[in-house]
Formats: sequence, structure tokens, C-alpha cells
Amino acid sequence: MLKSLIALTCLLALAYYAATPASAATCTYEILVKTGDRNNAGTDSRISLLVSGRTGPALDIPSLKAWGGQQSRNYFERGHLDTFRGTGPCITVTPCRMQLTSSGTGNKPGWYVSYVQVNLVRQLAPDTVLRRWNLEQWLAPPRPLSAVRNDCSFP
Repeated sequence: MLKSLIALTCLLALAYYAATPASAATCTYEILVKTGDRNNAGTDSRISLLVSGRTGPALDIPSLKAWGGQQSRNYFERGHLDTFRGTGPCITVTPCRMQLTSSGTGNKPGWYVSYVQVNLVRQLAPDTVLRRWNLEQWLAPPRPLSAVRNDCSFP
């Protein structure tokens, strides 16, 4: 009876893991954001990031600071390189689309961003996917508050 119960438990566990999609896996990400070295380049706005591959799940971060930063630190200052570390759904292909958005609020709503770099470290695989988008643009009213880069190639 005990052997049957153990076998049934193992069978149910295997069925559960087999039915769980790969997109449900959680990965660790490191996001680097470089603020440009220009007058008034820094911002106090909330910065969000959306990263995805050509297909599959996306990493949607409504606030980089809340997601993977230190709450007491002053981010997005002129000439600084900021690092954020957190988890999210595993992007199953190389990241090729990025949308960086400023809320346009706070004491200094304008922001000059140099680049965004995404390091994707898969927990269950030895490889790391690295992607960097060079932006070199202002996200400030009256300009658009989002920078979008779509390098995904479609057949």
C-alpha cells in the first residue's frame, strides 16, 4: 500500500511538471541603465521597462527601482550607471525588443539615457543572454517619454 501511494505521488508530480509550460519558469535578470553625461540629464521620474523576444513571454517591469533596486538610493543621475537585479518570466529567445518609459513626473521629469543592457541568466541552463540597446536620447516633454527599439527580424 505504501509503495503504491509513493508511486502515485511520483506519477502526479511528474504529470504536474510535464504540464507546466516552460514560460512559467522564473529567471534572474540584471538590468543596467546608463544616464548620459549632459546638463540636466538625470531624472526623478519612475522608469519602466518592457523587454521581449520575437516570440514567447515578455519581461514587464513597471518600476525598475521597485523591482530590483535599493529604495534609499538615488537612481538615474547624470553620468551614472545603475544596476537593477530581479526575477521574472524567462524570455525563451534572445531579447530583441525593448521599450523604456519615463513617467515624466517628479522634480526633474526630463532624462537623457545613453543605453540599456539586459543580462538574462537562466536558472536551469548554463548560458547567459546579453543584449544592449544604445539609445542616446532624451525622454522629456514635449518629446516622447518612451524609447522603443525593435530589432526582431520577422520572416
